[in-house]
Amino acid sequence: MPKAVLIMDMPESCDMCDFADDTQPPRYGERTLYCNAPGIGDDVTDYIACRPDWCPLRELP
Repeated sequence: MPKAVLIMDMPESCDMCDFADDTQPPRYGERTLYCNAPGIGDDVTDYIACRPDWCPLRELP
């Protein structure tokens, strides 16, 4: 299958990411973030101030 590349500004944290979904109901009274990057779908609420090591986004050389 052919491959594609999406060029976007590298977010510093999950709450700044274009793939973050904050439309889910609040968890424990706080905003809940989910990563919608292909193949992820995880809760990233704990990464509002940073990017996790497992983030699929990579900086261009």
